[in-house]
Formats: sequence, C-alpha cells, structure tokens
Amino acid sequence: MPRILEFGLGWCADGLYAERIIIPVRNGGRLYTFVARSILPQEPKKVLYPAHSAPSETLFNYDRVHEHGWKGAFPTLVEGVFDVMRHCCDTGLAVLGSQLSGTQVALLRHLYQPGMRSEEH
Repeated sequence: MPRILEFGLGWCADGLYAERIIIPVRNGGRLYTFVARSILPQEPKKVLYPAHSAPSETLFNYDRVHEHGWKGAFPTLVEGVFDVMRHCCDTGLAVLGSQLSGTQVALLRHLYQPGMRSEEH
C-alpha cells in the first residue's frame, strides 16, 4: 500500500484506459503525462500514454531524485515505472521506453552537478 500512495497510482475502470493502472509522471512538480499499464494478459498493447504526450522528454521519478539527492548512490536508469518502484525508489529513473532521448540525457547531466549529492545537502 505505501508504494501506491507514494507514487500516486490510480485505476481506470472504463473508457480508453479501462482495466489499467494509471501512474502519474511528474516534471517540475506538475503532472507531465501518465502511464496507463494494462493488467490483462491478453491485452496487445500493455502500456499506453495520452495522445500528444512526449514521455521521451522526461524521466519517471526525476523530481524525487532531484529533490532528495542521490542518497550516496548514483541514479539507476531502468526502462519502466514498475522497475523503479520494485528495485530503486530513491535513486531510480525510468526512461519510459527502450531508448534514451537527448532531452533525457540533458536531465541526467543536470542531476550530475556539484551540490546534487546528498552528502552536500
């Protein structure tokens, strides 16, 4: 239950995102997009994003890592949101796909600046 509250997970019962867990993706403290992940094994498309959203322009969990620092470890880059929730909540960042974009590289560089390490907080 703590992970559900911590990451603000929701559920969609009907419509385009029916039978999907909704995971908000925040950037700068604001809702940037969301991931709609199916729980049905027969669903051909497991992950959906809202139309006109650009998940490759952000990193899931970026605000948390940016705000709290690295806690003594470098950020861990993973593919999806559940990888972050399962393995590396404090330092994990999800690419929201299989490739790293130029914008995501810039966000990572921004994290790797003097003053961002937790021991300097």
